[in-house]
Amino acid sequence: GFFMLDRSPTSKPLPGFGVITGTAFLLDVELTNASPYFFSNTLDFADNPFDSGIDDPFLTVGGRSLLASAAGCSSLLAQVFAFEVLARTEGATLLKSGAEILYKDTGGKKTSFLVAIDGVKIGVSVTRAVTFPRGSAYTAQMAETLLTAKLTDIVSSSANVAAADAWKKQILHIIADEQ
Repeated sequence: GFFMLDRSPTSKPLPGFGVITGTAFLLDVELTNASPYFFSNTLDFADNPFDSGIDDPFLTVGGRSLLASAAGCSSLLAQVFAFEVLARTEGATLLKSGAEILYKDTGGKKTSFLVAIDGVKIGVSVTRAVTFPRGSAYTAQMAETLLTAKLTDIVSSSANVAAADAWKKQILHIIADEQ
């Protein structure tokens, strides 16, 4: 159904699985301005890891759709929770999963999913900044390597997207372990 979001900076993130803290409902000119921006949120699961099948009802409709569409994808939960943060903090609606986005070159770079925020199409590329085994140091060099690669991929996928799905801007959503 239709609902109105209070997009004032004092708004709180919408409820769902995990507790989100940080900025909420701030994206405005950032959606269409060519300048880069940085925003940070924390999604805290406490001691309650997500159990697919059991916890699905606590996800947004878009989160459940991504969960169903990307079964078997190694970054499935990262994509689901990247979307959940955008939906619960910015009112994003899922337009297409990564597999549904149309590209000029099907072998070229792709993005994770397509959303609308305030009616503006936004591509979302999701990556994970984590180490294995867990708890080992994530170095500045590792971060620089990841960011360089992902930002290059964003430029490539933005050039590769078909006109029908072309986004105005792309968000790089980085999932990281606790700091």
